[in-house]
Amino acid sequence: MITRRHLQTTALILVTGLFAHFAQAADTLVRVAAGITPYACTNQGTQYLLAYDLHPRRLGWGAFGGGPKGQETGQQTARREFREETNCVYSQIEVDNLKLTGPSRSNSYYTYVTKVPFRSIEQIETIRKCNDVERLGWVWVPHDALIQALKSHSERPIIRWPNNRGQQYPLWKGAAKSIRNALKKGILSEIDPCASKP
Repeated sequence: MITRRHLQTTALILVTGLFAHFAQAADTLVRVAAGITPYACTNQGTQYLLAYDLHPRRLGWGAFGGGPKGQETGQQTARREFREETNCVYSQIEVDNLKLTGPSRSNSYYTYVTKVPFRSIEQIETIRKCNDVERLGWVWVPHDALIQALKSHSERPIIRWPNNRGQQYPLWKGAAKSIRNALKKGILSEIDPCASKP
């Protein structure tokens, strides 16, 4: 005779097994280019951190990412690149504990989205020992400004918003494509992710 306790135990085992399967499947991507589009919940609403890419074929703003080292998984690559390209302002422990959403895929590049602690641009720019920074400058952009730019039809959309002294931030083509795809797939939320959170 099957008891209620037996059914509960069986259900728990099945759920635990499914969770472990999906958790493992989520990081089975190996040796792929990957990156992170980070956001922070601030007193001014949701802000996305972007960086200027100096590569001659890019010369524009985008999120953080790059190619794998060795046998890295997609998440490992995304985390390492994010830490390096934010000038190591986030500790390794902070980066390891980020809860990544995604990925979405754009050609052979995988994009994750995650909430991060806010760090001022001055903190990010502080000189510290950090390898492979590969970025020249950083900016926090408002959620609505990023979404509006992504919805434009330009291959290199320009992020702008009121009260920003007329400054503009053009995304480079590949960055725009990967972030747009994250938006299309629901990995990047069109609704302000911090609006209902304290």
